[in-house]
Amino acid sequence: MMLTYQLDHTLKGHTGTIQCMAVTEDGRYLASGANDGTVIWDLQTMSIVKQISSNEVRDATTAVLWIKRQDTLEEGLIYGTGKVACIEMAQPSEVTSLAYDSSTTRLVATNREGVVALFVVDPTTMKVSEDKWAIQVNNSIPKSVLFDNRRDVVVFGMHDAIYKLDGANGLSSDQSLVHGTRIGYGTCDSTKTVYCIDDITSGCTLYRMTDGSKIQDFKVPRERKAGQPKQVAFGESCKVIVSGSDHGNVYVFDRRSGELLQTLSTGTKSRIHGLTTFTLNGTEYIAAGELGTSELETTIFICKKTRVGRFDSGRIHAALRGLGWMVQALILIAASIAIYQNYGGSVTATGWGRSLRAEGGPGEAQTALVRAVLETTGSLSAVMPTLTTSLATHMKAPETRLSGVAMQRETSPASASAF
Repeated sequence: MMLTYQLDHTLKGHTGTIQCMAVTEDGRYLASGANDGTVIWDLQTMSIVKQISSNEVRDATTAVLWIKRQDTLEEGLIYGTGKVACIEMAQPSEVTSLAYDSSTTRLVATNREGVVALFVVDPTTMKVSEDKWAIQVNNSIPKSVLFDNRRDVVVFGMHDAIYKLDGANGLSSDQSLVHGTRIGYGTCDSTKTVYCIDDITSGCTLYRMTDGSKIQDFKVPRERKAGQPKQVAFGESCKVIVSGSDHGNVYVFDRRSGELLQTLSTGTKSRIHGLTTFTLNGTEYIAAGELGTSELETTIFICKKTRVGRFDSGRIHAALRGLGWMVQALILIAASIAIYQNYGGSVTATGWGRSLRAEGGPGEAQTALVRAVLETTGSLSAVMPTLTTSLATHMKAPETRLSGVAMQRETSPASASAF
């Protein structure tokens, strides 16, 4: 498999480190969180739809998550901030990760003090309606969290542990694992059968979800002495693993073989911390955010996969098939002229016209060529439609149950003026 990702756009609208990013299911909107707050981007136009400053939400945005009900196309944005506690579970602390299970409308949130809390979201109002449970993870900082296939909660602790908590009561199961690596981040594939963790010291590693056995290592070069957490992501229907780095590059690996497929340069030496992948109009993308300071503008790099040969080859083959018909037609025409010149009126032009049409003559050959090109062009247009999806408008955060987690909800484009 040959990848041809190229830097396609740069998005500028943040100052400080890009802490987190998430893309809607259809690939249309990107939410990014940084020291200065949250920005929602339209990835069709590569422009800002909405900015929510850190002054509005009390501190840096440290976690973002798009959620939606199973019976609607609307998506809502949940974002966690840095100086707010989840309910009254612990000292005020930044929200480090969020996860949502749409089938049960449950939301799980973690914070830097080691608190893991589960909530139920009302499917009608999309507000937190019930606090299910909250537990304290000792001697660890949760870096990411997810629901497994059994709808239990999996917490990736920063130092060396992965905790599996019962989704019903939060009790730790005997499947909790201790790794000999420093975990900077964790994520799972779409089937939730494998997970990949960021190993701060060496790269990233793939494990089986069922028993925690190691499957594959992916080595990411390190140029700085101090290891820093970086996000990793599955891409291309979970066929590849994508990782950031401490020197401005993004690395793309084959998930099964571990082969390094491509090294993407952002043109900077900044740490690449925030990372996500998405598909928009049938094309694969990588979004990578750099780590910076609060005084300097930071960049989100959008890399696009160029699908060399997929549509072009089809168009070429169609054109060649049409050209073949034209060559045959020209041969028949030349033969008819020669016969007519040699034998005079023994064969009429009208007779040859009928014969050529019956065998697929020049008129049909040209029609076939045009039809083939139009059909190929049409299929290309079909995977790049003009989408008219909705925009996100501001929705007040639930004040009582999940402090520090605010929500956005989408409405029609006509409501964009509400921003």
